[in-house]
Amino acid sequence: MICQKIPFLYSYPKLKHRKPGFTDEERNKFTELLNSGFIDTFRKLHADTVQYSCWSYLGNARKNNSGYRADYFVVNTSLFDKVQKSEILSDVNGSDHCPIELELSDD
Repeated sequence: MICQKIPFLYSYPKLKHRKPGFTDEERNKFTELLNSGFIDTFRKLHADTVQYSCWSYLGNARKNNSGYRADYFVVNTSLFDKVQKSEILSDVNGSDHCPIELELSDD
């Protein structure tokens, strides 16, 4: 299981591809990880949801919901069978990021 801020933005194709954090190389490496048997739990459970976990402090970005999804739970395929819930807790304030939550079954 990987639980961390991944310091690049995977699904933002309109952004500059040469700027660190936005490069095609970074995106391709994450795609390789996903293709090697790992699953982005939030994306798998919420395929059509646009939700962010990080916002700039500038320009009321959080209030305007203009942010990025930079925080992930990534699990291997066998662990994914135990995933009950994967959420972004965007209503929790405290920093430029909000908490993310992963709930696993006991069995």
